[in-house]
Amino acid sequence: MIFRMDASTEEWQEGEKRQNRLCFIGRNLDRDYIDGEIKKCLVKDDTPLRFKVGNRVECQVDINVWKKGKILLTWDEGNPYRVQLDEDSSQVHAPIYSDKLIRKI
Repeated sequence: MIFRMDASTEEWQEGEKRQNRLCFIGRNLDRDYIDGEIKKCLVKDDTPLRFKVGNRVECQVDINVWKKGKILLTWDEGNPYRVQLDEDSSQVHAPIYSDKLIRKI
């Protein structure tokens, strides 16, 4: 019922194993169910993406505001896509690869 997330701002050191941890506190939690649902969300940097560098797309940059652009980079700073917008050449990240935020034009 309550969700809180604290993220460290510390950089990983070279050679250090990268890992994240989630802690659930509650009563009668179904650990196997939670584990299974979280594992469905895992994406690795080598996961194939729908769009390639240079593809033309639209990104939702605000509620119901879509702008056209092109894919500049994939897997940039942990985000599936970095997109350069046509309108003003600014760049945005698409943090998930869902039609809710980025779609082919």
